[in-house]
Amino acid sequence: MTELSDRDGNWEAFSANGAGSSEPLMTAGDVATLLGVTRSWVYEQSRLGRIPTVTLGRYRRYRRAAIEAWVRELEQAERTGDLVQAGGSRA
Repeated sequence: MTELSDRDGNWEAFSANGAGSSEPLMTAGDVATLLGVTRSWVYEQSRLGRIPTVTLGRYRRYRRAAIEAWVRELEQAERTGDLVQAGGSRA
């Protein structure tokens, strides 16, 4: 899977056969807005491995579906009393 950007800087994933995903990758600012937190918090969680991140060299991008699934896991963990880390592993 290769990530490419168009002229407007929109990131999109393309599989080896050339079929593109309709889901563009999000920036830390996009994720911060979605979650109602600061951009620096998103970067910190990425560095700590707590939030699903796509690393493209020095850039960090995020898949909306992965972020939404991560939030659902956190909510489920709160209900059951489990601690869930990024990627679904239990601490």
